[in-house]
Amino acid sequence: MSLRRRVLRRTAFAVLTVYLVCSVSFLLVAVPGDPNTGSVRQAAAMEATGNESQRAAQIESQVEAYRAANNLDEPLHRRYIRWLVDISTLSWGEARSAPGSVTDAIARAAPYTLVYLVPGFLVGAALGVASGVGSALAGRRPVGRLTSTATYLLSGVPNFYLAAVLLVLVGSAFGWDATGWEPGPWPAKYWLRMALPAAVTATGTLAAAHRHARANALARRTEDYVAHVTATGAGPVDTARHLLRPAAVPLLTLLYGDLLAALVVTVYVVEYAFGIPGFGALSYGAIRARDVPLVLGTTFVIVLVGVAGSWAQDVLHAVLDPRVREDD
Repeated sequence: MSLRRRVLRRTAFAVLTVYLVCSVSFLLVAVPGDPNTGSVRQAAAMEATGNESQRAAQIESQVEAYRAANNLDEPLHRRYIRWLVDISTLSWGEARSAPGSVTDAIARAAPYTLVYLVPGFLVGAALGVASGVGSALAGRRPVGRLTSTATYLLSGVPNFYLAAVLLVLVGSAFGWDATGWEPGPWPAKYWLRMALPAAVTATGTLAAAHRHARANALARRTEDYVAHVTATGAGPVDTARHLLRPAAVPLLTLLYGDLLAALVVTVYVVEYAFGIPGFGALSYGAIRARDVPLVLGTTFVIVLVGVAGSWAQDVLHAVLDPRVREDD
């Protein structure tokens, strides 16, 4: 199969997957009914006046007005079609637990998440791959065992506990508390405070990268080309480079599949622990407030990121390893 055909097929599959997962999310929310209808009914009952029949009419009038304002009085299939058009055109409605539209709320929160998530992931992946390959090359020597043991022990520390420890030991010493985030340009202390959540993110990434890199390096350490490189007097860095080159594709695949779910969970834990008004905090607040448009919007973003990453992984795999195209 040609590369172009594979890319087109993977793209079609990715788009179908996004809409399928989001459709399931829509049905899970739409079929049981809007969770805020009960709150509207309760508020209307407290404000209603008159005799029993008049109060009942006022309550039903407010409930029907709420349902009409949110298109809940339409048939399910019509609401589903309207929703498909809206998510395709990025018209995700108005958020109820945050000011502005859903897209505006996500756009405001995303930079807070990206500014610690991306550096934390990159640093953790780089350190994990380096330590994993180094541990594999060290073999049974103490330095190799010590590196692996320290990495696995670090991975066993829960993120919320590590965040609390960092806040107490480091945050208190430098005045980096978990409150006081304000909109607008960031002062220098905001950037420094992001070092703590980035460090927590890096620990989980480091452990997974170390494990996969070490396993791949051990599997290829006895290959003929590695023995040839070693026989020529190459140093550890050159040997590691030759080990990583053929292991790049499987390592990338394993890392992506292993880390995506962990990173999503980490975002929620880190932002709750550090009080960061990022994507995880926004999504968590929307769930607690039963903000259906915002819950669906944040879910769509998570699905979109996951599927886009999987698509990029498949395409990159086909580009780096032509044998994959021949297997299709």
